[in-house]
Amino acid sequence: MVEARERRGLPLSRLLLTGGLWVVLAASPLLAADEDAQAPEVAAEDSPVQVPPAESRENKRLLTLAFGMLAAILIFGALFLALVVLWGNRARRLARSELPPVSKQDELWFLKPKKSAGEPDEPGGPLPPGPAPGSSDPTE
Repeated sequence: MVEARERRGLPLSRLLLTGGLWVVLAASPLLAADEDAQAPEVAAEDSPVQVPPAESRENKRLLTLAFGMLAAILIFGALFLALVVLWGNRARRLARSELPPVSKQDELWFLKPKKSAGEPDEPGGPLPPGPAPGSSDPTE
């Protein structure tokens, strides 16, 4: 008999979907195109705003990428740990459940002599179906 067990917590698919959504949202600034590359260069020579050198922009971009990768590793690590905890909980429940009943086997099976291929199971038992050896064919 199988018991209907009430599931606690979020199902695994919802947990993974939520985690994936968070990863996409966290990585969206990294996936966005570089604003400086797409913006038309309208910098006037008399403009008081100074444009940072290309090395500084590249370093900032690499630093942002590094933090994004670190965040993705942390999020995936947390999701993996949650998955392991859920699987462990399920495995523990299965291990604690009762096994189905097993039929009683002969405990001394290894002491019995081996049977030949031509011998019947029981010496005085019923013969297999078909004509008996030495009898006439019933169709004659």
